[in-house]
Amino acid sequence: MKKIVLNSIIIITTSVALMILVFFTDGAQNMISMIVRTEHKWMVAAFSCTFLYWVFGSFTVGMLKRGIIGKKNDPGQNFKTVMVGIFFSSVTPFATGGQPAQIYMLKRMGVDSGTGTSIIVLKSVFYQFVMMLICLGVYIANRQFLIMNIPQFNILFAIGYVANALLLSLYAFFLFNPKAAEKAVWYFLKVMHFFKVVKNPEEKMEAMHGSLGRFKSGIRILNKKKLYIAGAFLMQVLQLVFLFCVPVFMMKAIEGSFTSVFGGVFDIITCTAMVTMIASLVPTPGTSGGAEGLSLLFIAPFFYNSPKMSIVLVWRLLTYYSNIVVGGIFCLLIKEKPLESSEAGENLGDVKIN
Repeated sequence: MKKIVLNSIIIITTSVALMILVFFTDGAQNMISMIVRTEHKWMVAAFSCTFLYWVFGSFTVGMLKRGIIGKKNDPGQNFKTVMVGIFFSSVTPFATGGQPAQIYMLKRMGVDSGTGTSIIVLKSVFYQFVMMLICLGVYIANRQFLIMNIPQFNILFAIGYVANALLLSLYAFFLFNPKAAEKAVWYFLKVMHFFKVVKNPEEKMEAMHGSLGRFKSGIRILNKKKLYIAGAFLMQVLQLVFLFCVPVFMMKAIEGSFTSVFGGVFDIITCTAMVTMIASLVPTPGTSGGAEGLSLLFIAPFFYNSPKMSIVLVWRLLTYYSNIVVGGIFCLLIKEKPLESSEAGENLGDVKIN
């Protein structure tokens, strides 16, 4: 509860600070002028990109889930699962609350925790891998533009890419070396026991062993279904592409064109991809503070005739605060009910673990 309160205070403080900065930096008259000239149909298109980001995220989860437990055993409700995860990712540092929330949602629907973990960890791997692949691709294709227009870009890119590569390596370690991962969990429990955070680590490990076994089974099952892997990969690419397109339609709505003095469509997509990757390192809930600063540096310059801080606020409203509002609604709609074991989970539990 204390963590939730602290994270909420951080989010509210950052939000208020951003609005104060917008008001005093850009001025009320400039803000009103920007709102008046905005073409609302294109702003709706920008929000539609955020909506499609949510939708294709649910498609990715659905592909992975069906690949592991089968279409017959799939309880559905992928969109609800993703939105609850997005909400908790938005209100916790490093988005650490999103994965446990989604695993919990899957368990509520009858998918056991081991299988649910394999689905959500794989979703995170796909997200991380595709984001890094896209960022590397646009960096190679548009490197000259980035170096010429973004101060100290190479340093920012190197820090962001290396840090994300290390995170991806950690996922790979967990996926491809499950025995070592199990040992890592055991040592972690021992350390937590030493600091009196966890009691009876042996019992905790014994309880976790079954879930780890089903986790490994889920990975093995999906590995034999290449079509589902390809489908999940494609859905993940589309999810991130729609997220990166939000400022493109913002520019059309506010500036009246898809191009500006600063650059065109591919340039703004490139910069948005870089902001997303680098901002993920900021340890505040929703990368608050860091995302605003990076978007002021990477995205706002495209809006040549508009107040820059107002642009940052609009972008955050579309890509961050909407996650909290819509995701929060889905969280409020969750009805309490006992957790149950599904036939899918039981079937996975029967697979022999080596």
